[in-house]
Amino acid sequence: MHATTSHGEMVFSDIAASPDAGYKLYENGIYQNAGPMSVSTNPNRYTCSSTTLRLYWSDGTSIYDA
Repeated sequence: MHATTSHGEMVFSDIAASPDAGYKLYENGIYQNAGPMSVSTNPNRYTCSSTTLRLYWSDGTSIYDA
């Protein structure tokens, strides 16, 4: 996978994932959720600071806080 950024958007390319790929979500070590993984090469808006990265869906909702 390769990611590039420009003008507040992040674009992923060269994505390789198996057809049955999935995710498991844990919060503080406790299982929360699971589901199929999906990938996209559409640009995602993002914001960041020295300690935080936040990615957004096209509707503006946050999809990842790190």
